[in-house]
Amino acid sequence: METFIHLGQHKTGTKSIQEFLLRNQAALEAQRILIPTDFMGRNTANHYELNIVTLADQRSSPVKDAFTGSLENLKEKVKNEIDLIYEIGINKNCNKVLFSNEGLSLLWHYEEYEALYNLFSQYSIKVSVVICLREEKEFKSSWASQLKKMGLDEEKNDKNSYRYLGDDSWLFKWQDRLTVMSQIFDKLIVYKYKRNSSIHSFCDALNIDLLKIDKNPDKIYQLNVTRF
Repeated sequence: METFIHLGQHKTGTKSIQEFLLRNQAALEAQRILIPTDFMGRNTANHYELNIVTLADQRSSPVKDAFTGSLENLKEKVKNEIDLIYEIGINKNCNKVLFSNEGLSLLWHYEEYEALYNLFSQYSIKVSVVICLREEKEFKSSWASQLKKMGLDEEKNDKNSYRYLGDDSWLFKWQDRLTVMSQIFDKLIVYKYKRNSSIHSFCDALNIDLLKIDKNPDKIYQLNVTRF
């Protein structure tokens, strides 16, 4: 099977895409695409635990900051869950498995992308990442608003933080990170954010036949919309 990992980024319609994947699991399986929707005991297409277990120990994210359990236990549970998912994929005769989490767009270092790749490489003939990128100024405004919504203050000094929004923030240095990703993953799929067409753009990027599922999905699945 091939593995596709959707990394977001944040504020590019990721929640709408995940809701679309969740509601159309059966139709996607008819196209031989497995969506793990019973992940870690949750009915979801947002696999946020992947963010927690692949970030380097000293680095953080909103979900990792909120996690209070044993990181080692979580890593073991995630590995066991992934093993089960591929067994299910084989039984259902799927040739693609698709994971999604916008928090993965907060990975930064080589070791983090390598950890993500290693979770899936033993099961896959190819591990690809797909990411939607938003124009820098627009993303910065939207991400600042999201941090405020989550009750998080903007970081002024620590340039390693996901809450640091200075012009020199690593959050906006996508070319550097794309270069690292291209060194690790078998394929890198990048597409530009288009307002009100997140699901169409996502399906086009992954060659999913949307007409067999829904002719107007974005109108139905728009969630968490913020205007800038």
